[in-house]
Amino acid sequence: MPTVLCATASSVERALPLLKASSHLFVDLEGRNLGNEDGALSVISIGTALARDIFIFDVLSLSVEDIRPVLDLIANTHTLKIVWDGRMDAIDFRRTYNVRFGRVLDLQIADIVSRPERGVEDEVMMHSVPWHPLHPVRYYDTGGVHALVGLKQALESHGVADKPERGNPSINHQDWMSRPLSREYLKYAAQDIVLISR
Repeated sequence: MPTVLCATASSVERALPLLKASSHLFVDLEGRNLGNEDGALSVISIGTALARDIFIFDVLSLSVEDIRPVLDLIANTHTLKIVWDGRMDAIDFRRTYNVRFGRVLDLQIADIVSRPERGVEDEVMMHSVPWHPLHPVRYYDTGGVHALVGLKQALESHGVADKPERGNPSINHQDWMSRPLSREYLKYAAQDIVLISR
């Protein structure tokens, strides 16, 4: 799976034919505090079917005109875009570019919907993990509240991946705004696409 950093108009143009030819796309954003008032978008990562090709679009290096064809692809209703926890991504696409996802599948929602079939109960998830945000209120009625888990934990619970390592302590999300992006940050962005594609 080759990963290509697209930081020029010509690199965006070279990526477009492969993206347009894909039956579906995996999409993830990275930046500082995405979805919050002080949030700022840094990169848009997009993978083709099976994550055969991964493109990381450096939006800080590209003009809106340069990135417009990618945004049009995100907004079109023909190609399925697959995301994990796309809430923040959707907020930042709308806030930064006034673009909405067209035809999107959020695998975090699919994980929640599939829990009854897998015999997983949200109550057990919320109360068995000490770091879960609802753990402190476990003695109150939290019926109907769904526990959200991270991508790596969901992959493990679906039997798609081994027990994940706990986060990547060397990634500081404030540093997504620094340039040039280090190889470690590009690898992190590409790895998210690989994980979503599983």
